[in-house]
Amino acid sequence: FNSPILAVPADLSESDSISDTIIHWLKTVCSNNSEAIVNLYAVDGVLLGTVAENIKFGRQEIASYFDMFVKKRLS
Repeated sequence: FNSPILAVPADLSESDSISDTIIHWLKTVCSNNSEAIVNLYAVDGVLLGTVAENIKFGRQEIASYFDMFVKKRLS
């Protein structure tokens, strides 16, 4: 499974289900490691963030969002 938005880990085969990919994403988000979360997204990925005021384009904007997101979760 490959997506222009989500960079799927190399160790996932095509036979793995979409739910496995989503579980991997959720576990990574719950790790509170913004760098690891951002690395799940393609370089030119797009994020419709839950608490974002606007759409994030590319890893730099996605990183800014998740840096803020993780800080809010930890406070």
